[in-house]
Amino acid sequence: MLYSLAKNFVVTVFISSHLLEELSKVSTRIGIIHNGHLVKKVAMDKLEQSLQKNLVVNGRDKHALKEVLEEHGYEFEETIDGYIKLTDDHAADSPERLAELLVKSNQPPTLLRVITEDLKGYFLRTIGMTRGNI
Repeated sequence: MLYSLAKNFVVTVFISSHLLEELSKVSTRIGIIHNGHLVKKVAMDKLEQSLQKNLVVNGRDKHALKEVLEEHGYEFEETIDGYIKLTDDHAADSPERLAELLVKSNQPPTLLRVITEDLKGYFLRTIGMTRGNI
């Protein structure tokens, strides 16, 4: 109903809520307000470009896997739950390259997953807060 009002009658509907994922399904634009100030405005169709993507990898021999990553210039960190999260901005764009490298280095991945930030993560990052890994 709210979406129909906005689209068919050119009505702006302003909703303030902590249910960010639900709002992302019906919103056309979001504004992030922190401490009473509007800190960010973004159209939902442009939001995907702003979300962080990380490549998460795991293998049987984590030490050897880390050595391969270091040798090839990948930046990474270990997550709280023991996975390796690549912090290189371009790693998530081509996970197949990393998979091929690891297989050729005799360290085939047991897990290779691209994790895309959700709206809550984007909100927290935008206001300068962080939350737990993965």
